Amino acid sequence: TTFSFVVDGFLRSSSHIPVGSSGITKELAESLGLDMQIANFLKKDFGLVNLYQLPKPVQDGLSILKSELSTFVELNKKISQIPDKIVFTGGGVYIAVLMSFFKSFPIPCYLANSTRSVVIQDEYKPYIFPIINELSTSIGLAIKDDV
Repeated sequence: TTFSFVVDGFLRSSSHIPVGSSGITKELAESLGLDMQIANFLKKDFGLVNLYQLPKPVQDGLSILKSELSTFVELNKKISQIPDKIVFTGGGVYIAVLMSFFKSFPIPCYLANSTRSVVIQDEYKPYIFPIINELSTSIGLAIKDDV
């Protein structure tokens, strides 16, 4: 999961947190005695439940992300870069309750729109859209002229 800080409309800094979607899937599978595929399906489908009814591994993973984000915000404040908004990318954004969990965060948080500057043919959309946020770095590099 990557947090990107936007200050005055420009990307100022970002941080990759190695705790994300796959770690939550693994903990969910172990705690409930499920295989990884079923645990992954359940993790992505949690939009139907209340935040307080989430299994402990999911709550713990989201709490770690929130703690890491708070620390990163504090570090950036020391160099006078208080973000206007925070943009999430990576596999962790597929947890359906992610944005609800960060709704109370003092800085507005958003999911990245990795396809804003990219045209994807209709026949490829069913394959690309489910994983688009895992490809955000690749897409960013692909649309740069000077790479």
